[in-house]
Amino acid sequence: MPSNSLFMHLLDTFHQAMVRADIGKLEQLVDERYTLTHITGYLQPKQEWFDVITEHSFNYHEIDVLAESLQITVDGTQANCSGRGIFSATINSYHRPWRLAFSHQWCRVGDEWRLKYSRYTTF
Repeated sequence: MPSNSLFMHLLDTFHQAMVRADIGKLEQLVDERYTLTHITGYLQPKQEWFDVITEHSFNYHEIDVLAESLQITVDGTQANCSGRGIFSATINSYHRPWRLAFSHQWCRVGDEWRLKYSRYTTF
């Protein structure tokens, strides 16, 4: 069974790629059918999310996860990682620190773990 430190590393790598707008790294981390549900409830497909990052409609500046909020559960080839953090971002020209709770669902594909779904809400 994978350790919590593996998912903490994957989460950190995912957030760093968001801040760097590194679509290549994000592509390596997410499943081909990845979707993200925003605080508005909008379910965004992977490529559309990548496009808004590339176009700089979404600019992530810094992501600080509250370590004490992290919860990781693993069940065979599925894992869930949830927590809270402060996401400093400019979304459609509106810059602010966003207080977000997140839930990420991971799946094992061969020897790798891929992110298949993310959901963000405010707290």
